[in-house]
Amino acid sequence: MQSLAGDAVVIRIVLKTAPGKQGDVARELRERVKAAFDEAGVSVATPAAG
Repeated sequence: MQSLAGDAVVIRIVLKTAPGKQGDVARELRERVKAAFDEAGVSVATPAAG
């Protein structure tokens, strides 16, 4: 856990990927985390457009 606040938890994940695959891996990781949060009923705040 990188930081913890009243309205946010920041978790930093570091992993090795094949060269040129960082974007694909990052996208897949975000999709899986979002799906797991949805399944667990965890709501994720989105930044306000501004």
